[in-house]
Amino acid sequence: METNKPSDHFFSDYDRIKRERAFHDDQAHGRLHAFSSPENYLFTDEQYLAHESWVQTAVLKLGNLKGQRVLDLGCGHGMASVLFARQGAFVTSLDVSTGYLAETKNRAIANGFQVNVLAACAELLPFANNSFDLIWGNAILHHLNLDFASSEILRVLRPNGKAVFCEPVSFSFLTRSIRDFMALRAGNKHTRDEESLTWETLLNLKHSFPNLTWEGHQFLGSIPRLLKLSFLNRFFDSADQIFCRNFFVYNRLCRYAILEVQKPS
Repeated sequence: METNKPSDHFFSDYDRIKRERAFHDDQAHGRLHAFSSPENYLFTDEQYLAHESWVQTAVLKLGNLKGQRVLDLGCGHGMASVLFARQGAFVTSLDVSTGYLAETKNRAIANGFQVNVLAACAELLPFANNSFDLIWGNAILHHLNLDFASSEILRVLRPNGKAVFCEPVSFSFLTRSIRDFMALRAGNKHTRDEESLTWETLLNLKHSFPNLTWEGHQFLGSIPRLLKLSFLNRFFDSADQIFCRNFFVYNRLCRYAILEVQKPS
């Protein structure tokens, strides 16, 4: 089994990883009250796919999952892992938080599926080269040291394999302000070290992932969410899709992006 060896630079980053683990373990512990019985872990595909406007579009980019080896990178609560298992994938759920991994395992069992859960950091993946056909990540890259994580992602992805990520982006002061305000309204706290992807970050990622493509999601769609007028979500999300397709610059106004990476053969 060939894996990357840690460098001195990686160990200097270890304090950040410990802070991330502690933060997300606390989050997972705070969710325990909602799971008093196995029934609380049950969910439908639609509940996950529709919880944000970009999720279903991103999942569809993975293609047919039957028989595919899928890494859910930064699996969090594990809903994506279970969704992929339902579609016939062999799923490995990886997270730095053991608390979230426990929730993922319990959710998989409650829904009648099996996933392989593993505690590790994305900057030093404990897998052989070319281990996965597909990699999925929802709001994970902006927590990572991408100098390390990007090379690890490519290393464990098989030739012609694909990685799809959904990430918060701040390509302008306006989108940064919208993101911060929405997080404040939702009562969410950012970790000390996370930072939404900037335009410069995206350009740097293009050096690591030459085949990287991306698309923006949710600019006008932020309005009903800010005002808590959910009945308008679909209308504004549809408007966003039209503008993003027809005006590339509009993508740079959006607060989220889907990133797609194809590893060369």
